[in-house]
Amino acid sequence: MTTQRHLVAALTGRGPLPAGWPDAVAAVDRALFVPEVFEGHDFTADPESWLRAVYADAPVVTQVNDGEDTPDGAFRLATSSSSMPSIMLDMLDLLGVQDGHRVLEIGTGTGYHAAWLCHRLGTAR
Repeated sequence: MTTQRHLVAALTGRGPLPAGWPDAVAAVDRALFVPEVFEGHDFTADPESWLRAVYADAPVVTQVNDGEDTPDGAFRLATSSSSMPSIMLDMLDLLGVQDGHRVLEIGTGTGYHAAWLCHRLGTAR
């Protein structure tokens, strides 16, 4: 079964994780921040496919067209997502987050990125 450990392994396979982030990556389970149904995946219909998508180092589109019903064949615009974890780590590394910093996260999408920040810095920061 695909698990959070698979995501951690995929990310560390790219090289060392940026300093200060390995614990957050390992501790915060991405599955808790992804809905049971998202673009092309349904946990109830195919749990293994859903898990592979959730624990891949890939973006997950969680909403299209602001949640409005979209007829087959209609234009679909991604309006919310869980970003690609390796890109999230790159952004955090570039931001230079350090213990003791305070961070304002706006437009958190699913909240996964914000959860990493909370784990690292504490919820009060």
